[in-house]
Amino acid sequence: MWVGTPSTKLDLTRPLPLVVYPAPSISRTEIRRALRRARLPFRSACVCRGVNGLIAAVAAGVGISALAASLVPAQLTTLGPGHRLPELGTIDLVLLTNPRTDQRPAVRALITTVLASGSRTLTAYRDETAADPAAYPRP
Repeated sequence: MWVGTPSTKLDLTRPLPLVVYPAPSISRTEIRRALRRARLPFRSACVCRGVNGLIAAVAAGVGISALAASLVPAQLTTLGPGHRLPELGTIDLVLLTNPRTDQRPAVRALITTVLASGSRTLTAYRDETAADPAAYPRP
């Protein structure tokens, strides 16, 4: 999802100020790819190493960015069709486990936490795998 502040106003004839992660970054690549497809000019206004810095920079009005819908905090707002930004699409994340360690209690706890904090798709997957530990993906 594109994110900004409730007062974000964009001039699509000028380079859009982006708040992004340093390269290499999947989200940075997809943001830039979407803007290039839409032929919208952009610039990196701020490069942040972590999500907290990215959120702080966007909240301060430095620029716009993109976050997973599940990560958009209360101080930011999603930018909708009125902002005329291109669709970003989706990114699939895969959780791989090591068959030599995936039954260790700490690893199981991490897997459970990661799957519980995700989308409904992950939640459904977690419920499925809780009943069948052999269903966890293996490399």
